[in-house]
Parts: sequence; C-alpha cells; structure tokens
Amino acid sequence: MKVVLEKLAQRQDLTAEEMDSVIDTIALGAVDPIQIGVFLSLLRSKGETPLEVQTLVTVMLRHARLVTLQEGVKTLDIVGTGGDGANTVNLSTSAAILAAACGAKVAKHGNRSVSSRYNITKYRNA
Repeated sequence: MKVVLEKLAQRQDLTAEEMDSVIDTIALGAVDPIQIGVFLSLLRSKGETPLEVQTLVTVMLRHARLVTLQEGVKTLDIVGTGGDGANTVNLSTSAAILAAACGAKVAKHGNRSVSSRYNITKYRNA
C-alpha cells in the first residue's frame, strides 16, 4: 500500500496489477479506513485512468456475490443513497423490512453506514 500511495502522491498512474492488489486488499477488509481515504483522495486528485477504473470494477465484480432467485418470483430491493450527514435512521432498510413483513420477497444488500444511525448490517446483526 505504501508504494501505491507514494506513486499516487507523485501523480503516477497505477498498473492493473497494482490497482488489483489494492482494491482486492480493501475488499477483504485488510486496509485501515484512513489509508482507504488517503488512497481514494490521491487517486481522485491525480485523476483516474480508464485502466484504473476498469480494474476497480473487475475486482469488485470478483468479490460480488451472485444471488440466485427463484424463477417466476418477483423480488425487490429498496436502496437509499445515504449520506445526509444528519445521523438519521436509514429509511430504505426500514421500508425493506416493512415490505417483507407484508409478504414481498426482498433481496436486501448493503454495508455498514457512515452517515446513518442504523443500516442493513446493524439490522441483520441484531
């Protein structure tokens, strides 16, 4: 990570291999959030190349989980953009739970929240 951060600080583009390694390590949860912030800030400041973005997408798709749905069963996902900065309750998660309670088939995804008091991970782990 140190080599990649130094390279970005010098406004040098990353190779596909470097980008793959960093994004893979981040996706595995092995990078400190502060380092992730520095990485993203430096990458944005330098300007992302098409190869860097393509590699990021490839690695993230490699980490994505395929959800197999029953054929003919209508399924929904209610998502929110978050980021209101007001530490509010995540309404999309609450709406998904309500829809499921009413009989809807819900495929909910998400992660830990930065801006809200509650999120899908907190509900799921409760």
